[in-house]
Amino acid sequence: MSPVRATLGRTVGFARSLYSTAVAIAGYMAAGAALFAFALDSAEGGRLSLAAVWTVSASQALPFLVALLGMDTWSDERRSGRMDVLLSAPVRERDLVMGKFLGVWTMSVFVVVAFHFMSMAFVAYYAPRLLGDVPPWGFFPGLLALALQAALWSAVSVAASAMFKSPAAAAA
Repeated sequence: MSPVRATLGRTVGFARSLYSTAVAIAGYMAAGAALFAFALDSAEGGRLSLAAVWTVSASQALPFLVALLGMDTWSDERRSGRMDVLLSAPVRERDLVMGKFLGVWTMSVFVVVAFHFMSMAFVAYYAPRLLGDVPPWGFFPGLLALALQAALWSAVSVAASAMFKSPAAAAA
């Protein structure tokens, strides 16, 4: 198994067991839903498509989600003393960093896609006429833009986590 894959799996596995990950995901879903509902109400009768309204709503809370998901990536390794073991292993540092980055990015994209399906289920149940205007591939550009934005914020989050010993300081 490659070091990048091993680090990615370890990062995702570690984050799944954290209370802060559950809080971050729940907070993102709640904030995104509130922003989406408000944006739908504001865009009523306007020219914006449902896909554009959803993308703008989902992107506003994304930096906070990624900051909370990535705050423990390196700071936990430093706090627990495993950093010395990791750096003494015959693995390139860039492989470790890529694994941490891909772990945070994968979790972020997974949450965004889950939020997309939950939002569209909500719209399909409460306002099915809104979905009639959007083709099935209509959300793809927005999802791609959010994945790229998540990559940017994941890189920032992993770098911030490497600079601080405290996860709270890394998130801030």
